[in-house]
Amino acid sequence: MKWIDEYFEEIILVLLLAAMTLIMGVQVVARYVFSNSLSWSEELVRFMFVWSGFLGIPYCIKHQSSIAVELIKMKLPEGVQTILDYVIFAIETAVAALMLGYGYQVVAATFTSGQISPALGVPMYIVQASVMISAFLSLLRIAQCVMNYENVKEKRKRNFVLDELHGLEDK
Repeated sequence: MKWIDEYFEEIILVLLLAAMTLIMGVQVVARYVFSNSLSWSEELVRFMFVWSGFLGIPYCIKHQSSIAVELIKMKLPEGVQTILDYVIFAIETAVAALMLGYGYQVVAATFTSGQISPALGVPMYIVQASVMISAFLSLLRIAQCVMNYENVKEKRKRNFVLDELHGLEDK
């Protein structure tokens, strides 16, 4: 179970990326070598891209690699950093809760309407469920970050130091 907790998003993201690359590679060969395009490939890759984009959100939360101004924050006193971290957790929680609520409304409406995709004939609620699943996983990852806050601080500091070292190598 711990293995799934550690690598769930990574496995799905890697599989989606590999599948997208393979499908588009086959599409290119089919189009330019055999002069016969696949009618479904672009739509499938687009749906996979949507899923990977939304699954990237809980991945970033888990690894504390969201957009932030770490340089300024790391120069603040530790108490202020802690307060900022909890403010960020609260904002992330609010956004994820909104995504979950509105995502549910969209999925329910799409399910009721019976809308399907043109090329694949896939129910569109499957694609739109990516928002709800992403929001649920984000809430789960935020809760884990709050419960393991000391580890989160260490991970963030390590990421910051590694980024700083990487920046020095580029100069």
